Amino acid sequence: MSITKASMLDTSALAPAAPWREHDNDSHGHVVQFYSEDRSLIETLGHFIGSALGAGDAAIVVATEAHRQGLAEELKARGVDVSSAIEQGRYVPLDAVETMAQIMLDGWPDETRFANHIGGVISRARLAAEQAKGSNGSLIIEPRVVAFGEMVALLWAEGKHPSAIRLEQLWNDLAKTHSFSLRCAYPMGGFHLQEHSEPFLKICTEHSAVIPGESYTSLKSEADRLRNISQLQQKAQALEAEIEQRKEAQESLRQREIDLRDAEQHAAMGKLAAVIAHEINNPLEVIANVFFMLRDHPSLDESARGLTRIAEEEISRVRHISNQTLAFYRESEKPISVSLNQVLDAVLDIYARPLKLHGIEVEKNYGSEREILAYPVEIRQVFVNLIGNALQAMPNGGLLRVGMHDSSETIQGSRRTGVRVNISDTGVGVPEKCRDRLFEPFVTTKAEKGTGLGLWVSRGIVQKLGGSIRFRSGKIGGKTRTSFSVFIPTGQDALESVS
Repeated sequence: MSITKASMLDTSALAPAAPWREHDNDSHGHVVQFYSEDRSLIETLGHFIGSALGAGDAAIVVATEAHRQGLAEELKARGVDVSSAIEQGRYVPLDAVETMAQIMLDGWPDETRFANHIGGVISRARLAAEQAKGSNGSLIIEPRVVAFGEMVALLWAEGKHPSAIRLEQLWNDLAKTHSFSLRCAYPMGGFHLQEHSEPFLKICTEHSAVIPGESYTSLKSEADRLRNISQLQQKAQALEAEIEQRKEAQESLRQREIDLRDAEQHAAMGKLAAVIAHEINNPLEVIANVFFMLRDHPSLDESARGLTRIAEEEISRVRHISNQTLAFYRESEKPISVSLNQVLDAVLDIYARPLKLHGIEVEKNYGSEREILAYPVEIRQVFVNLIGNALQAMPNGGLLRVGMHDSSETIQGSRRTGVRVNISDTGVGVPEKCRDRLFEPFVTTKAEKGTGLGLWVSRGIVQKLGGSIRFRSGKIGGKTRTSFSVFIPTGQDALESVS
């Protein structure tokens, strides 16, 4: 026996003329029925099982106790002598839970157990039907065997979806050695989640035919069914759109929560920075001046002067940490219009001597003259940090590219226009272990020479302007290249960001 697997219903095709009964008299086939009300299932099973028993054929029902009792009453109402059929062995009602225990092994349908147990039930039922027909003096025609199985629905209800699909496949395998017509059924309410879509399709493809729920099968005319299909398509489209909107809303909420946490962290760090600046900067200035005067004091030998210079450098480093932290937090005047061309040129002038000293070539490409709304000191600090990092990454020379052009970017679900500044170098690159945490405070690639605050401060300044900062680092053409991209909105987008 061969069972052909069915495709899902093509809702763009004409609706069929309600062929739900045509499968009741099949001698083979594997049909699945989806239902909402138990009564609807019992009525269709009554016709399916009753037709077979009324013709002297065999029927096997593997179902829950409630469904077995409901079916027995339905068959009696249709004039079927259920007791006689059971006595003859032509009607075999089995408990789904008990039968499932016979075929499962470690929670999984076992192929050998299934074939032996269910295959044996089918063979015995067929033999009983042959004997009953022979004793009645009927012309011996090979009897049909019809079966209803509810074990798959129980597995699905328990959340064992792969097991349910596997059991469907075992029924198909059994059909290669035994001839029978099988009906499976699932409550439609069990497929209420989006993640059920794929396994639902797999279930349908394991069957030769699909009977939809009664909201569709109860419709009497082709026109009604076509209208129903169109309505279902509209509902599906609306549901997909709503799901997408909810995903976008959830993502926006998640991003806002991240931004809020960042803002709280930045605010706390900013307040700490103000205290550090007040409490540390002034005494550091005094200490720095003392060491400056002490460095050339005639009472010191060359070794002592060397130690004094080291102390000066470390004090300078501490002051640098304090100033970088302070640059993060600002409660001053409103932002003003700033020319990025001038800012970038000014920063390059600051580094002109070390760039020349290290043999670093500078390539500028300013493709935009737009101005931004920003705090001049803060935005200058951003590019001091980025260009300074690039310089330190090329101790043996290289190429520093500084470019700027008009651009746009989607930030928090809003498309913004502005200016993008790209700063790239051919230095040592960013180590893999640091890339995911590069913008976190106190993460540095410079060992003891770095504070780990520059990029964190820079990101905070750029985000406060409604922009973004990101980087790429890797080998291109055998050379290591690192590029930082800073996007800052302009015009109305800038006003909304800094307001």
